[in-house]
Amino acid sequence: MIDSDFDHRFLDAMAAGDAETLARYSRADFKNAGAGAFELLSWVALTGALGGRKGEVVAYEAVKPWATGVGLMNFTPALAA
Repeated sequence: MIDSDFDHRFLDAMAAGDAETLARYSRADFKNAGAGAFELLSWVALTGALGGRKGEVVAYEAVKPWATGVGLMNFTPALAA
């Protein structure tokens, strides 16, 4: 089962740098989202390292043979001071 709606909401929050929304996801939310969704916990941790930086979703595809959604994002590096 791949919950593409969940995946898109998650990616939208990542792109917005919305750490508060991402932090509200529970283990049950990830479990219900389907195979592979627990990997997104590392993405939530990445949000903290990005410090609210916004990004863009480059690609997303629900790959049925792998039973998981695959996403790719781009975050522009912070400019040096």
